[in-house]
Amino acid sequence: SNNSLHLFIIYNDIGFTYKEQEDYTKALEFYRKAVDIDEKYLPENHEEIATVWSNIGTVYCQQHILDEALICFERVTKTH
Repeated sequence: SNNSLHLFIIYNDIGFTYKEQEDYTKALEFYRKAVDIDEKYLPENHEEIATVWSNIGTVYCQQHILDEALICFERVTKTH
């Protein structure tokens, strides 16, 4: 639904803000909320989900958790 898409975007934006503040735990929390909305309410592989997976991957890179980052970046390629 339209409300779900708006909430998805808001969660992604909040996650991005925390990422910029280097609060990676909070960033991941909000990115995961966006992913949950995507999985429950949005069309499969809609274009915005690639951005969220890329953002999650970037957070893992910044934390030097490269195996998780790779998984996220692989998900990005599956959404295109």
